[in-house]
Amino acid sequence: MIGSASAVVRLAQTFVPSKSALTAVEIDLITANPSAGSAQITVRVVDENRPLASATQTVVAGFDGILRFDFPSVNVAPGTPLQIQVEDSSERLLGWRYGSNTYPTGAAFFNGTPWNGGAHDFFFRTYGY
Repeated sequence: MIGSASAVVRLAQTFVPSKSALTAVEIDLITANPSAGSAQITVRVVDENRPLASATQTVVAGFDGILRFDFPSVNVAPGTPLQIQVEDSSERLLGWRYGSNTYPTGAAFFNGTPWNGGAHDFFFRTYGY
């Protein structure tokens, strides 16, 4: 489950941009609890502890697939690691799909530490120019 806001973000993924502007992030979600109703999903892009972009969408139980979050164009430094942080207002509706180290230049984080020593990545895609 994605989980809600707390002192430590429950789920996050690091990535390294190759372009100088970031315009959107897509994440792959699955309903984990079909009886939970709906939730607000918030995606933040963070440079160390500095938030660069944030967007929120309502998702209804039963959702299964790619969810896109568009931002006003954000200037980023190509080659500098950033983090995608995802929060779920219901704490129990959705899960973020993952796989075994599908993105070698980043890592999935679970409760603030690399998940299983960096063996997993969450499924995501970034857009920019």
